[in-house]
Amino acid sequence: MAAEPVTLGGVDVPAGAQLLLMLMCSGSDPEVFDAPDQMCPHRANARHHLSFGVSRHRCPGASLARTEAAVALRVAARRLPYARITPTDERPPILGLLSFRAPLQVRVTTHRG
Repeated sequence: MAAEPVTLGGVDVPAGAQLLLMLMCSGSDPEVFDAPDQMCPHRANARHHLSFGVSRHRCPGASLARTEAAVALRVAARRLPYARITPTDERPPILGLLSFRAPLQVRVTTHRG
């Protein structure tokens, strides 16, 4: 709920208005990130997003989620050392849930070269 009148993304929001915050793509705010449409995990300000909340509203499972992702990616990299994303001009269909979105498929090749 908006505690006071504010303008968000060019939209005037009155005090008392109910808001639904959607984290559709971490790191996609063009005012914070260069190349917001690209996944860049090594950018200097990679942690300047609100995906896990902040301060007393920080998700207690944030560290576990990051650890799980790191472990899963390391295992996948070891088991599929030659996997590369297949270049394409097509955008994959997207799973758009209330709190996040993700591609329904990621095409890869697994051969050397």
